[in-house]
Amino acid sequence: MRMSELPPPMQPVPPPSPRTVLPFAPHSVLDNPATGTSYRLLRPIGEGHFGIVYAAIDTWENELAIKVLKPQPSPQEDANKAAAEIDKLVMLRSPYLTYIYEAFAINGYYCIVTERCEHPLSAALGQPWFKGPNSVRSVARCLLQAVQRMHDFQLVHQDIHLDNVFVAVTRDALVGGPAGATTFKLGDVGLAKPVHQLNPFNTNVNPETVAPEFLDPAAFGTPDHRVDIYHCGLLLLQVLVGERLRFTPDQIRAAAPAHHALSLGTPLGAALAEALHRRVGRRYASARDFWTALAPAAVAS
Repeated sequence: MRMSELPPPMQPVPPPSPRTVLPFAPHSVLDNPATGTSYRLLRPIGEGHFGIVYAAIDTWENELAIKVLKPQPSPQEDANKAAAEIDKLVMLRSPYLTYIYEAFAINGYYCIVTERCEHPLSAALGQPWFKGPNSVRSVARCLLQAVQRMHDFQLVHQDIHLDNVFVAVTRDALVGGPAGATTFKLGDVGLAKPVHQLNPFNTNVNPETVAPEFLDPAAFGTPDHRVDIYHCGLLLLQVLVGERLRFTPDQIRAAAPAHHALSLGTPLGAALAEALHRRVGRRYASARDFWTALAPAAVAS
């Protein structure tokens, strides 16, 4: 199915807070001093803890996103933060991770240029075309490849959710316009950590997606790469049912997400429940193993 055949997303990407001071005004032109490439900023399209993201277009008419990193307490911290995120993006280049074009510094800000996707999965959630086993299988095939790529390099994303997995469309260069093949991409790798650095005391967890091992490692196991398996299971469960699910810490401790998946009474629900097991050691050992179980279960459901 082509994106041109689909209804527009019902939920736009949230823009920065009106209280945010933008580092560059919309319609500014930024020139990379190293390559000479010019980028015209269109509008801010999102804000995270570490940066503000603009929609942009370059000299070649590529539709891009430019993340402008927020200043750190010192210039050295600025440089270290930028270098760490750029290194991860370059090392992890994959068809299923948002692609980095280049990075540069201008006017005291570090700018990271990546491809621009159509919208996050949260904007598609609940639409008639995006629900059920086929959608789960389609997202999982892309997402789990991205996660396996990260784990192959001993990195853990640790923050996979509906707002940083994206719908991407390949532009048709001959015909022009937005029509093209649809895929799904994992973004926002800036918080990724080496697996040996994970622990409940040095990780800022998202309260909506916190994994059980961060609530009680003594009961559920030491955090490792399988936190990403849990998060993928939670995301795919929401795609399956077509709505955002929220669980309290007490519900998470009581394995409510896994029980919700099992209550569907389908092979796919059972496959998701294993990814959502509250005990780390009972989940799939890898993203590849998760896919091996999920793919036939989605067809059978």
